[in-house]
Amino acid sequence: MGWLDPTNHNAPGWTDPLKAYDNAPAISAYQLDIPANGYVFPFEFIITAINCDRVQIHLGAVGDNSLDIQIRLFYGGAYHQIWAGVIGNGAYVEKVDGAGAHSVTKAEVTFVRQSATRKHALIADFDFWEAPAPVGWTGKIAGVTNPAKIMGVDVANIAKVKGVA
Repeated sequence: MGWLDPTNHNAPGWTDPLKAYDNAPAISAYQLDIPANGYVFPFEFIITAINCDRVQIHLGAVGDNSLDIQIRLFYGGAYHQIWAGVIGNGAYVEKVDGAGAHSVTKAEVTFVRQSATRKHALIADFDFWEAPAPVGWTGKIAGVTNPAKIMGVDVANIAKVKGVA
């Protein structure tokens, strides 16, 4: 359990992409001259599947904080947004997935320029949080020992299984 570095990336258009997860926030991966009111190419962080419910990101100096950030985690075959908004620069910021922990294999960070001038996007460091594995169901309902396989219900969420109050 704890903070883990990505194991790979997909970052077309980014300069020095390995700097975005090398645990040395003094030097950043970057994209220069984001067009006014435009998007930066997404930076995709890849990791071997882990149980994850949060990430932390450290941005390089972005100046006037006019860059919105979107952070999405990939699980269940799709991306799920866990954050959209401004993140300050110069320190680690943790963002939590309100939906809880899932088997995550990727995260995507996208910068959005909200003003009429050009700006730079920098990522100084990024980490995934490996959460404890979920505790499995140990009881039995009507002869079924794993209600997670009934009607798509999450592990141990018995209240949603049909016929149980």
